[in-house]
Amino acid sequence: MYFVEPEAELDERLERNKSPNRLEHKPKKRDIEWSENNLKETMKMHRLNSLHGEIEKEEYIKINNTYLSAKEVAEMIKEKFQL
Repeated sequence: MYFVEPEAELDERLERNKSPNRLEHKPKKRDIEWSENNLKETMKMHRLNSLHGEIEKEEYIKINNTYLSAKEVAEMIKEKFQL
């Protein structure tokens, strides 16, 4: 089993929440004001990502995908786990 932890900066996450693909496939995200507020409030109350070095497993990778395409992230995962 492999563990992949994606993370992105808040501004990028807010932009992605408005993308046509996201809105098409995630009906709850269509209320953009609610979705943005929900994300911001969740981030205030909970830590959404692990801390650096917190997870020490060989089968684990954390990827900040703020400036990466889905294809680039997939390539990183394939390379890390030799898939």
